[in-house]
Amino acid sequence: MKIPVEIQEIVALVKKNNEEIYLVGGAVRNFLLKKDINDYDLTTSALPEKIEEIFSDYKTIDIGKKFGTILLLYKGYRVEITTFRKDGLYKDGRRPEKIEFSRSLREDLERRDFTINAMAMDEGLVIDYFKGREYLKNKLIKTVNNPDLRFQEDYLRILRAIRFAAQLDFKIEDESYEAIIRNREKIVTISKERIRDELFKLLLSPNPVYGLELLRKTGILKIILPDIDAMVDFDQESRHHDFNLYEHTLRVVGNTRQDLELRLAALFHDLGKLETKIRGEDGEAHYYGHNENSRDMAIKILKNFNTDKTTVENVANLVYYHMINNKYFKDKGIKRLINKLGDENIYKLIELQLADRKSCSLTYQDNEDIICMRGKIETILASQTVYNQKQLAINGNDVIELGYKKGILIGEILSFVLDLVLEDEKLNEREILINIIQEQFKDRREE
Repeated sequence: MKIPVEIQEIVALVKKNNEEIYLVGGAVRNFLLKKDINDYDLTTSALPEKIEEIFSDYKTIDIGKKFGTILLLYKGYRVEITTFRKDGLYKDGRRPEKIEFSRSLREDLERRDFTINAMAMDEGLVIDYFKGREYLKNKLIKTVNNPDLRFQEDYLRILRAIRFAAQLDFKIEDESYEAIIRNREKIVTISKERIRDELFKLLLSPNPVYGLELLRKTGILKIILPDIDAMVDFDQESRHHDFNLYEHTLRVVGNTRQDLELRLAALFHDLGKLETKIRGEDGEAHYYGHNENSRDMAIKILKNFNTDKTTVENVANLVYYHMINNKYFKDKGIKRLINKLGDENIYKLIELQLADRKSCSLTYQDNEDIICMRGKIETILASQTVYNQKQLAINGNDVIELGYKKGILIGEILSFVLDLVLEDEKLNEREILINIIQEQFKDRREE
């Protein structure tokens, strides 16, 4: 693996101005692990103003100049360049009260979170004051120096340790692990957004089940996702399930690919079982309507983390529809489902159902109905079959030109028309649809 020529050019320009500069952090870690490098961060003895001067012919952005960080846009690369610094006392569990620029690389590396992230590199030479390469070799996450101090500086580092363990398939070193448990209650002081971002990265890791288990074993799951923690030891009492609710959920998550919406839906798909358990005459437990409860709980949790609206909506739909019975779906129903979920998410629903079915029992796995449903979806999407409003021969502007006012009514009319076309595609002609609208909604032009 080679460092891109463009990054080498940046380094050379700074050195030409008699300043030190090093590749640092995750880029060095991934370089040593022979993994892809997504972000190139550099640390330098040069002050921010000097960096702006050196790269005056290029776009620079102040993304934290008072903390020493300048973002450089250089020949297609976005590179953060930060001046060597040492931090003052941390009083809020997130930021230092003050920072001081330094001329010492060691002081800069010493303030970083984990040994594997506290290495620097210059022209292939790795500078490693804290045994980062040794911990990489032994596959361990270890804080730089005192773990309690490192976590107390920024409590998000507790979640970062677990997330890195899941991403890299590393263990957490004993002293750091014990410090996580000692400091875990302080996680409540972290903003919801920062917790969300780490949780989502964990779910997108190659081993999300390992990460979730670390959250549970350290007691953090109960703090940030108490409803998921409540699944632990929840006996489903059903012949269809070989595992308790928590074990089943982990298996579903583990059986999905690295897609955020899909893995969130897997994590939340059976949450509603906690509130819908009833005993049937057959002596088994039943969970009628749990998909609806699960959807509502998922929405509440995601909104609490200030998750974007699109993600909330897509996850909610996947959770709600994960229990649909594919055996009884006709083409019209499938088209409605595609219209509701969208072309991409309809396949995510199939993936979720397959993962769910696979995670119920060690022996019984009849997926014929799901596979059949997927085939029908593929046929519909590959054809010119109408399944959403965009494919109608008319649109909202056409309806407005007929004399109907903008607003809810336009959507109601188009929904009505789509329903007719789903029944009979021969109706999808402009004049035919206009005549239908004028007849069906003739008394509603004044609304």
